[in-house]
Amino acid sequence: MSSPWRTPGAEAVAGGGRRRGVWIATPLAFLLAALPASGAAGQDRPADAGRPPAEVSIANTRQIELKSKINGGRYTIDIALPFADRPAKGYAVVYAFDGYISFASVAEAVRAASEATPVVVVSIGYPQDESWTDSVLKTKRPLPPTYDGVPDWRVAPSYRRLYDLSLPVAPGADLDALNAMGLPALGDGDTGGLDDLLQIIEREVKPLVRDIVPVDADKEVLFGHSLGGMAVVHAAFVEPDAFDIFIASSPSIWWNNRQVLRDEAAFAAAVRAGKAAPRILITVGSKEAGPDPSSPAWSPEAQAAWDSVGMVRNAHELAERLRALPGRPGYEVEYARFDKVGHRLAIWAALARGIDFAFGLE
Repeated sequence: MSSPWRTPGAEAVAGGGRRRGVWIATPLAFLLAALPASGAAGQDRPADAGRPPAEVSIANTRQIELKSKINGGRYTIDIALPFADRPAKGYAVVYAFDGYISFASVAEAVRAASEATPVVVVSIGYPQDESWTDSVLKTKRPLPPTYDGVPDWRVAPSYRRLYDLSLPVAPGADLDALNAMGLPALGDGDTGGLDDLLQIIEREVKPLVRDIVPVDADKEVLFGHSLGGMAVVHAAFVEPDAFDIFIASSPSIWWNNRQVLRDEAAFAAAVRAGKAAPRILITVGSKEAGPDPSSPAWSPEAQAAWDSVGMVRNAHELAERLRALPGRPGYEVEYARFDKVGHRLAIWAALARGIDFAFGLE
């Protein structure tokens, strides 16, 4: 199957190999925060009591700054390496979108479940320096009220991911779901970067990973949530051989009148002809159909917004259509609906289900 984003012959250019600490919060951290700073009565204060606390980092991880030759963008590539010896065929790899949000969660979830089958985690995120943040937001100011009080370093990735993880929408388009989030009509250059990002993963990120660790080319997984879930569906449709397993968590199929489904017919034809046989998992939370009517978050307007995007309906109907396709051995589609789980938390439920689906580790 031809693809608009897979072309050979490109090289990745990585800027530096710098590691940065990844901040994580645990129950232990909250417990320690509640203890008296001076220690128990009768004990001397430790010698370093006046020093600022050290950063917390995840063991055996790497961070690479990538300046893409494909779209000129800057990306932070976080890599979590297994502690176990490498398998004979190399390591399985999970590639995840939204690394600035999900890297720590994906890395620790995979490590917790994959001691016997070591897996590398690679996430694609964004720099956190001021120059990058300013470059993203300079054309967006003044920011809409939905971002009041939110620091710029959190706002900038949300705008950039809207571009990187989306299919193109005509300038001035008014999407109901974006309006419900308080975002203005889309402008020129706000969307349409998804095919470039998929090229970046294939032609620049994958070679970087192979330079660090041996990779099993038959065990590569793509994982994404929300817009990232839609990006996974698109990748499966246009280049099903780029990854072996596609995990779409709460995919935003609604985007631009379900634009992602325009490639479904070609994918279905490839499956029927035996030319494509990926494994696909589509997940969604039950509360993504809208908040409980008894919840303070419920309102007629909120319910109308959820109805317009049809998260649960779209995910279920797509999974059923794909599951019904007659394909060659190896083709597999599963669907999971998580009870009492909403959109923001569905990514963690999808991780647990996806790890088991991909590797059968639990």
